[in-house]
Amino acid sequence: MYSIMLNDDVVAGLDALAHKSGISRSGLVNRILADHLLLETPEKRVETVFRAIIETVSDEVVLPLSSSAWMLQLKSAIQYRYNPTLRYTVEFLPGRIHSGCEFRVSSRTRSDALLSRLIAFFEIWSQLEASLTAKACPGGPRISIRDGTLQRALRTNQTGEKDTDGTGLGVAIGRYILLFDRALKLSFHAPHGVDMEAYDEMSEFYREYMKSTVFPV
Repeated sequence: MYSIMLNDDVVAGLDALAHKSGISRSGLVNRILADHLLLETPEKRVETVFRAIIETVSDEVVLPLSSSAWMLQLKSAIQYRYNPTLRYTVEFLPGRIHSGCEFRVSSRTRSDALLSRLIAFFEIWSQLEASLTAKACPGGPRISIRDGTLQRALRTNQTGEKDTDGTGLGVAIGRYILLFDRALKLSFHAPHGVDMEAYDEMSEFYREYMKSTVFPV
């Protein structure tokens, strides 16, 4: 922790910009100084990751909702009664770019029928991931389903030297979101949820993702 003396007008300007950017005053000062000194901070790396995610999903029906220094939210509409939307959240623990990243899927629906179908899909998706990632990730990804929300831990510490600024990680996360979104919507096309044909098609989607993504998350 450091103390610095600033002009009142500078503080007012910082606070206005920090509020617009969705970060704290200290975070903004840290970012400005890091940019001036050409230093990479965890915040800058996460910003690059989020930018790559948005660029990766922008041509699909997933749309940016909001973002902050450590969290990005996207939304996607489902072809179901009243066209409900899902919220996709990618969140890093502050300062921990190489660990502590989570992907969440949630809905504000009050429809028991929709919630039931979502939970059924989440459970099938969890089983599918555990099966197809057994070799690359023994035990499968850490997934929990609670109160109609799916939470999945993302692997962010295996990108290596090739991903110097976080772009590769952002692309991988973006592709995973598109994969999830595609599989979810496929399940809603089936009258009663995921049948064997839909499950096989979802599995093929996942295999394509694993082959085409340099850093699967």
